[in-house]
Amino acid sequence: METSCLHLCYYLASWGMLRGSSFLFHETNALHYQAVIGVIEKHNKALRGWDVPDYVDTARLEAFNVAWDEVRAALIPADRTGLTLVSKVMMGVWGCIPSFDTFFVQTFKGLSESPTERRAWNRAGADALGMLYDVWVEHEDEIERARDRYPVWDFTTGAATEWRMPVAKVLDIYGFYESWKR
Repeated sequence: METSCLHLCYYLASWGMLRGSSFLFHETNALHYQAVIGVIEKHNKALRGWDVPDYVDTARLEAFNVAWDEVRAALIPADRTGLTLVSKVMMGVWGCIPSFDTFFVQTFKGLSESPTERRAWNRAGADALGMLYDVWVEHEDEIERARDRYPVWDFTTGAATEWRMPVAKVLDIYGFYESWKR
């Protein structure tokens, strides 16, 4: 448990989630992550391997929604915003959704065609995930080329593995980069 808590804490720190003004920096320590690790273990089977092409599976989408709510409740108080933080945990643990951070959301709001679509990016819900599914359908060849070009590396050997980067991570990189480069 201790190692898992430290891994999660370090991962979040490396993505800027423990900056000076954050709740996690000021009001928690590694013990805080025990509840989140329990939620991760509980939902691991349902969410491992779930990726953008599966977003149309309503049963798995419901499992995602339940896991989202439980990760959020275990991680931060109800009165705090959690879109970026919870999505980063779910990206890092399961690779199942992009990180809904400032740059990612800005990119996809900019690509949206209506106010309703733009509002959908304020939540990692069915509407936003449905639009990501549509992006995948329209750009599957390009996304698959990126997945082929950038392998997942083995931590111990440093060698490329046969595993492929999740589609959600490719979209995460695209969403971040398009707004960051401006």
